[in-house]
Amino acid sequence: MQKLLAGFILLLSAMIQTNPDKDEFVFFVQDILIEESKNYMFMDIPYHLLAPLLVKEITVHTQKRNWVVFSLYKLEVNTYLKGVFRVKALGVANNFILLGKPELY
Repeated sequence: MQKLLAGFILLLSAMIQTNPDKDEFVFFVQDILIEESKNYMFMDIPYHLLAPLLVKEITVHTQKRNWVVFSLYKLEVNTYLKGVFRVKALGVANNFILLGKPELY
């Protein structure tokens, strides 16, 4: 019983330590935006080259709900060139799990 409790405490502390932060989510979203926009052009410039310029907008509009062992992230941001980008994700163990498909409309 004590080994089970010790294992649970160890797992719980590892999950707390590996709860990803907002900056990691911003880079995760930036990668998604680049991937989603590879086929778009703006004034003969591939749109995915412009996506890194949205880092400040992504940071400002990201909503984070921290539940200690994991975090829920929600983002709805105007990309100015291709409309609104919307994504929800669960951050756990230094990874992000998308909750639904990212939308760019």
